[in-house]
Amino acid sequence: MNPLPTASDAATFVETLNAWSTFAAATATTLSALFIAWQIWLTRKSVQTTEATLVVARDEFEHSRRLRIDAQKAAIDAEMPKLFVTVKIPPTFVFATDDREPDMLAETKSRPRRLATGDGFVLPRDANLRLEVVASILVANDGPRRAFIELGAPYSPDRRVRRRLIDVGDSVTLTANRSATVGEWVRIAEMRARGESEQVTFADVVYIFPGDASAIERHEIAQGGTVLEPDPDQTGRWLVRSLAQNDDVTAQALGTEVQPFTREYWASRRDEHRL
Repeated sequence: MNPLPTASDAATFVETLNAWSTFAAATATTLSALFIAWQIWLTRKSVQTTEATLVVARDEFEHSRRLRIDAQKAAIDAEMPKLFVTVKIPPTFVFATDDREPDMLAETKSRPRRLATGDGFVLPRDANLRLEVVASILVANDGPRRAFIELGAPYSPDRRVRRRLIDVGDSVTLTANRSATVGEWVRIAEMRARGESEQVTFADVVYIFPGDASAIERHEIAQGGTVLEPDPDQTGRWLVRSLAQNDDVTAQALGTEVQPFTREYWASRRDEHRL
């Protein structure tokens, strides 16, 4: 016959029950923490997946936008006339006037006179006198449409503009004038003496494709060099250089060239919306 449980047995049972309760509570807490961590991981994974999806969608949208823009540009390019702009005759003479203001500001204009190599100017007396060179520019149109072009001097004080209509297969010859003060020509000469170089854009040929969806094509004409050199016998006196062309480009007084053309595309010129 089984003996009756004693008080010691009851105490042991209570301790065992308490131990199991503590273990169950700890286990529940651990499982709860693991579940919360799993939920956090799932949320983070979902966020990362969403971010990756947004990146892919953004990239696809940008790619589609670029394709659409490229298609618009290609359509405009197909209709643009192919213009070839070259320097036909570089400057060969230097001209001077008694004007001390740009053409657009002068009340009266003196007649330009051609200078000879060796003619001199003294600083500071002649610093504001204006010297000018002239280049002949050939513009040819290879189609597929005729072109209404402008030859301008947007970087020159006088801003002279010449407009011509060129049919397909035709060409025109225009003159591009560069005007600067004696002081400016001297500054460039002093830069060259220090081994520095500077190209000055003095004119451009511009074609504007007609229509609201359009493009503006620009051929800039630039020069490097100067028309003056120091007089070795008199400080402060500057002489007109020879503009004769020779094989040594670095020895030339002026180098005139047409820069590669640029195009500015517009989805709508009326709305000022560029491509």
